[in-house]
Parts: sequence; C-alpha cells; structure tokens
Amino acid sequence: MVGRAWISMSISCAVLACRGGSGTSSGGVPSAPQIDVSSELSGDPPTSERSASPDRQPVVESSRVTSQPNVALVELFTSEGCSSCPPADRLLRELVTEAQRDELPVVALSFHVDYWDYLGWKDPFSRHDSSARQRWYSRLAGQSGVYTPQMIVDGRHAFVGSSERRARAAIRSALRGVKDASLHIEVQGSNPWRVAYEVTSGPQEGVLQLAFAQRTATTEVAAGENSGETLQHANVVRDFASTRFEESTRGTWSVRTTGTDGTADDGWLIVGVVQSHQTGSVHAVASWSTP
Repeated sequence: MVGRAWISMSISCAVLACRGGSGTSSGGVPSAPQIDVSSELSGDPPTSERSASPDRQPVVESSRVTSQPNVALVELFTSEGCSSCPPADRLLRELVTEAQRDELPVVALSFHVDYWDYLGWKDPFSRHDSSARQRWYSRLAGQSGVYTPQMIVDGRHAFVGSSERRARAAIRSALRGVKDASLHIEVQGSNPWRVAYEVTSGPQEGVLQLAFAQRTATTEVAAGENSGETLQHANVVRDFASTRFEESTRGTWSVRTTGTDGTADDGWLIVGVVQSHQTGSVHAVASWSTP
C-alpha cells in the first residue's frame, strides 16, 4: 500500500496516494502545488549556504573520486508523515548496509518530500527540491501525480518503494548496463564543502546534480500517521544542487550542510549524478563519504 493523504473521513489510499498534482483531489484534500522543475535544473551552479554548528565537523584536505561504468543509483522518495513509508526506509537501510558490507556498486539516497508536512507532522528532513525532483521524474514518465513511498533506480525503473523484489530486480538490471559519461569530483575543506567537478562525454542535454546526504538519522515522531514511532533513516539528502550543460562541464560548488542539530555524527555522503534532462536516464554516478 502506498502512502495516502488523510483527513477526518476515511479515504482510499488507492485514490489519494500522496498525490501531488495541482488543485484539490476528488476527496477534498488539497494537493501539493506544482513546481517549475525546469527553472531549478538550469542556469549557473547555485551555492547553498545553511547554518551549521562547527562541532564535530569532519576535516577534509582533498579527495578525488571518479565515476565507474557499472553502478546503480537508488532514490527513495519518502516522508515521516506517511504510515506506508517506514518499510521502505528499512529496505533502503538494508540496501545501504549490504552495499557497504559487500562492497557493491550501489549508491542509495533518501529524498524526504515536503507535501506531507501539512498533515499532522512536519518531517524535519523534508525539502522542497526533493518534491521537485520526484515531480520531474513523474512528468518525464507522462504521469500526473506523485506518491510515497516511491523508489526509482537509475532514473528509469519506478515502483512502490517498499517492494524488495522489484528493488533488487531493478538494481540487477542497472548493474548489467554501462554508464557512458565520466564524472570526476574533488572534495575540499570540511564545512562549507568545496566540490570541484568535471563531466566529459555526457548527454547532449545533460544535468549534473550534487547531493549531500546525512549518513544516518533517527526521529521520534510525535504526531501524524507515525505518531509514537522511532524512525531510522540512511543517506538522507540535506542539500541538493544542480546545473544543466551540453556534453561537458566543469566548475566548483560551495555548500554548507547541516544535520538535525548542526552535525552529522555518522558523517556525510556526497554524490554526483549526471542525467539526461530529457529522459532522466543516468549516465554517471560518483560518490564520496567522510571517513
């Protein structure tokens, strides 16, 4: 069962599956506003500056990583306000643990959307650009709405995020393919991060994204559908930047990240992704994590 928007009366989640279209649903629940993703995925590389405590920040002199031809990108769109999301969160944590333990080329990210925030519990990790990214995928697929939990593998395989069978099948399919672009990222400093990037052999109409993810997070939910639950997350995206390009690009982003309390005790994961702006297909993935 996918997540559902709820009010005082009972509404079928098959009809209101956390949909984010414009206007009001047939059940009377206002849906999340539409977002002009094209404007968010264009122009010069943005700089994100967010307040953060200097305590326990990692110290990084310089580290350079290069994308590999065989890697799978897993994206989970989730919310702490959705009662159907915890199983998907657990599945993502399992995939992250297995990838680390077995040194598998799988990069997984958790995007917390904000269109659940008005239904009883404001997810502390929710981001407007996470919702925008999910709607971008939805439009590319010719769909009119979005839902949680949703998992998307390599920008192409989309399904209910708690389906372990479909997740593993999609990952196997992605690992059989070959990424045809090359992405180099070099991380300097600690916080703010300075990330130099270079893309070669990218798609004609490409978009480069850079995600800054908190490796682990825990929340004691006090209201909403998951009230009373303690939820655990992995690789929670806290900052996200993007820029469009033609075949190749290079530059530097400066980003200041913040955890729930200004720190990320278990460290940070920085992921660069090269995609086609027209189809969403993934052409390169490079990831780096704090020691």
